[in-house]
Amino acid sequence: MMLRITGRTFLIGSCRIFSAAVLAVFMLMASSCSDDAPIPKPRLLGTDSDGDGVRDDVAEEIAMNALLNGEQKKAHMQWAAAFQTMFAADLGNEDEVRNAIYEIDEAANCFFHVYLSLFGSSADAQTAIRTDMRTLSAKINNTRERRTFFKQFNKKKEITPARKPDFGDADTCHFHMGGNAGGSAAEASEVEKLRKFRDEGSSSAGKSDAGSDGKAPAGK
Repeated sequence: MMLRITGRTFLIGSCRIFSAAVLAVFMLMASSCSDDAPIPKPRLLGTDSDGDGVRDDVAEEIAMNALLNGEQKKAHMQWAAAFQTMFAADLGNEDEVRNAIYEIDEAANCFFHVYLSLFGSSADAQTAIRTDMRTLSAKINNTRERRTFFKQFNKKKEITPARKPDFGDADTCHFHMGGNAGGSAAEASEVEKLRKFRDEGSSSAGKSDAGSDGKAPAGK
């Protein structure tokens, strides 16, 4: 079902739905593999011939999906690009892990903004978000090695000092949505605060936090 965007309506409890849906996707993506051995990056990253930050096979599937409108496709591309950042991360480098965590959270929040704008605060929105996130994530994590690395990343994520940003209603999409091409000044200010939050966290978080020695096995 295709709906036109007539406004930006956001669910009051979207943060809770956001957390629950992303957690559900991650649990479904987790593999039974427990191998901690480094995996060669080329086998994780695949081929990105046009340099758009998304694997060619994933980008093609998104482009060919007739059930998605243009903005949904952009949100799917941002989600896929965030996972490429994860696959490229050196798991022994806290800054790279933290940056990947942030980009995945940011892309997931964008996913919600797009779908809630399409469907409003309805059960349809929640169903569409869960279904499309799960389907796309399965396509991204389509090999045993990628699923294994994802599990390694999640283990590292649990012990990596990182502050959790409160996105609120900030639009974290890396594109402007229809009907609001320029975005509001207040919204732009909120997104800029989130960028600063991430950058400051990468340079300072973890240096005084206990519980991580920064010496987890490298991902390369």
